[in-house]
Amino acid sequence: MMVEQLRGILIAAVAFLPFCMAQAQGNALAEGFSVPGQKETKEKPKNGGNGKKNAEMVDDGVSFEVKTEYSYTGTSKTRSGAIPYGNVKMQSSAAEVILNKHLSEGVILRGGAGWDRYSFGLPEAAPLPATLQSTCAVLGSDIELNEEWLMRLEIRPGVYSDYSDITFEDVNCPAIIGASYLVDKDLQWFFGLSADPFRNIPVMPGGGVRWKFANQWTLMFLMPRPRIEYEITEKLTAYFGGDIKGGSFRISRTFGDSHGQSNTNSGKMDYMEARVGPGMSWKIIPGMTLDVSGGYMLFREFHIHPADVKSQGQPAPYGQISLSASF
Repeated sequence: MMVEQLRGILIAAVAFLPFCMAQAQGNALAEGFSVPGQKETKEKPKNGGNGKKNAEMVDDGVSFEVKTEYSYTGTSKTRSGAIPYGNVKMQSSAAEVILNKHLSEGVILRGGAGWDRYSFGLPEAAPLPATLQSTCAVLGSDIELNEEWLMRLEIRPGVYSDYSDITFEDVNCPAIIGASYLVDKDLQWFFGLSADPFRNIPVMPGGGVRWKFANQWTLMFLMPRPRIEYEITEKLTAYFGGDIKGGSFRISRTFGDSHGQSNTNSGKMDYMEARVGPGMSWKIIPGMTLDVSGGYMLFREFHIHPADVKSQGQPAPYGQISLSASF
């Protein structure tokens, strides 16, 4: 029962990976109440003013977000039910480029592309795909409803599969509806709903909070990357927390035949990996951040459905590095 509850939490966390990737924007909104493509300028009060500063949003037109990431998880003993089939290693790579266009006051259009790949070092007997990969478009919008509420709408149509025999069945279109409530610059709440036709549970809710509770301390409880941060300097931040990776993919039409499990042919696979450990973020220059982390992978699962075939991996060490930029 405890394992099934943990699975539910992890699935919900993976569902909100795209929304979590927007948390850097949420931080900027919290600190400056601005959005991509805009900047905030402070005007001095005009004659007869009451001494308060007036904020004016100035249109910068177009901005870009770029992110690359590489991760490695060491040897993990893996089994399907009571049957062990050896050690599995994992390497993952990801890249994303997003263009933000300021359409009108409080409305940003977003468009771009994303790529995500999981490569597994497998023993011959393992009934698992060697690769799970997605290549997708990113289409959406950020909407400022008022001074407190911000909304994100996003779809990611593309190919989500093991790339063994790509057909139209491999095309999927996950979607996210997310909202942020800005209490003040130190406290923000996040809410959302995720839909993925390939996922075993197609529609799932989620949420989280960002709370700067002390001068140098921030709690970022936002799945799938909950963590607590300590600001060492303006450019260097240390943190400790979790990281949940994964996604949902279509597997080959002949996958089951080649592994003696014909009921898994053309099945859908939910992959997830839960990690915990420390990390460091370094703001190299304004708008560019290098992030390095490491620790232990606590839990891994491959779930093929509707056949309901599951494989689980034991804990193993991991390391990760990413570079993100906005301009």
